[in-house]
Amino acid sequence: MNGKQHALIGAGIYLGVNYFLGFVPSTPAPLALGAGIAVLGAWLPDIDQNNSTIRQRTGTARGQGPLGVFGWIGGILAAVLGGHRAITHTALACGLLAWALLNFTPQNWRGYVIAFMVGYVSHLVADMLTEGGVPLFWPLSKKRIGLWR
Repeated sequence: MNGKQHALIGAGIYLGVNYFLGFVPSTPAPLALGAGIAVLGAWLPDIDQNNSTIRQRTGTARGQGPLGVFGWIGGILAAVLGGHRAITHTALACGLLAWALLNFTPQNWRGYVIAFMVGYVSHLVADMLTEGGVPLFWPLSKKRIGLWR
């Protein structure tokens, strides 16, 4: 999947879930902020891939933008973490990220933390619908989980 697809899925699921659960106020500004945060969450798992939307937009892709000179750091990190669709596409990463955000974000931003995590989880589920699946239960199992095959 590409960044636009992940963004649409993440924002759409966030808007649907928020409609029923109301964790962010349903006025235009908070809803729009939550949708933007959900999109960032939906892009984050692909930070381990040089040509991903999040790396392109933040200027951290190798050889591009002001931070592109440091792109080799991302390449080394991605290799150490197992490459694309490795640790960032696991329940472990999702859980650790949720724990960190919930423990280090002010209470009044919790709704936006949920929006971010809805985006992140939407990315994992969307990737499970594609041909390679994701190693959801790594490090317990290296088996890739796919919902479509």
